[in-house]
Amino acid sequence: MVDDGNETRNSQISQQWLDAALSNLLRAVNDIAYLIQNQTDGVDEYLPQQVTDATKSVTWQAQYAHELITGIIITGPANAAFTLELGDRYWSTLVMPSSGIMVISRIRLALKESDTRSLTTVTAGNWTVELTGHKINTLRYR
Repeated sequence: MVDDGNETRNSQISQQWLDAALSNLLRAVNDIAYLIQNQTDGVDEYLPQQVTDATKSVTWQAQYAHELITGIIITGPANAAFTLELGDRYWSTLVMPSSGIMVISRIRLALKESDTRSLTTVTAGNWTVELTGHKINTLRYR
């Protein structure tokens, strides 16, 4: 490099290039980790429950400590309003279609074992909730 009096400017450009290169590398590593994620431990949490005038919610437990939910299937009375809470996601004022089944798919929702899983409604009837996806294998660094 020739010293042209712009050494500070050249080192700033180099640092910006290095930051961008590292950012791209981290993104690529995350993409590779996603592609090789073990998806053999499937999640299929299913809970049918009768909702009466006394019980207004359906709750259930996790299968694994960490899960990636990729699909949700809910069945219940047609045109009934309900709310769904999964972890930090809260969907309010959902309305069951006239078919009595609602499918929420093509999602990526990471849930921990301690996260809330509940459906709340004022409409009595047979309700079911099914979460599908797979276990997330967590890496432990030394």
